[in-house]
Amino acid sequence: MIRYIYLFIISILFSNSDFNELDINAHDIVKLKNDWYQTISFTHYHQDVTRSNAEDKAINDALSKIINYHSGVRINSATLSYSDDSIDHFNQFISSMSTGIVLDKEIIFSDLIKMSNGEYYYKVELKAKIGELKGKDDPKFILRANLNRDIYQDGDEMILDVSSSKDCYVYIFNILPDETVSTLVPSQYLNNNFLQRGKTLSFPPNNDIKLKVTVPEDKEYTSEMLIVLGIKKENKKKDEVFNFNLDNHISTMNELMKFIMDFPKDQIKQVTQVYIIKK
Repeated sequence: MIRYIYLFIISILFSNSDFNELDINAHDIVKLKNDWYQTISFTHYHQDVTRSNAEDKAINDALSKIINYHSGVRINSATLSYSDDSIDHFNQFISSMSTGIVLDKEIIFSDLIKMSNGEYYYKVELKAKIGELKGKDDPKFILRANLNRDIYQDGDEMILDVSSSKDCYVYIFNILPDETVSTLVPSQYLNNNFLQRGKTLSFPPNNDIKLKVTVPEDKEYTSEMLIVLGIKKENKKKDEVFNFNLDNHISTMNELMKFIMDFPKDQIKQVTQVYIIKK
């Protein structure tokens, strides 16, 4: 958690007898009305995996399959130098701009299933509504965001530098594992979120403000994500549209995804940064 204020590779293999026993096919996706889809997913449950992590993996697998089915594009996983199962739940957002966005979801079933061989799998059945940005991408609009590191120790200072090939307004959101969203920019710490092309926007903006990361008391490490958005400044008439403080307005991933969906694909860019904090 920032004070002051799904890497995804899951391959579940079942024998034919397992599928017959459960009378399902984990790879089936049912297309419903109005861009809603329904599917079932499983993840292996064992002593090295908590019940909560198993559920997260199964949900992430289901959502990723639905996005792949909707868009016809395979979601690529982010790669970090530190292996951490807890970042699985961020995968569905990493490629959201190019593949699809989970606008809403409904968990139909979520529980442990015991197989005939005595092994346990976590089963999730869910429905999800998928959206995607309209229009064509602007290949000349390039947004870059760089953290001062990928892995932090508890109490370390975080610094983020953002640059763009075109004039734009920058929004920075911090995403926690439970999908709670905090708006870092614009905020009381950096209200002017306009970035001129070729320049760099740094957050925190000066040495008087320290952005320190922490690990929850009950954990040895955690993972969080930053979503950095660049929204084009086309003319002065649009200044008032984008130059407002989102603090306390966006607090969930669903709200953030709906905010992103309001813009044509050639008007917005997204950079996602997943990082680890350990004690």
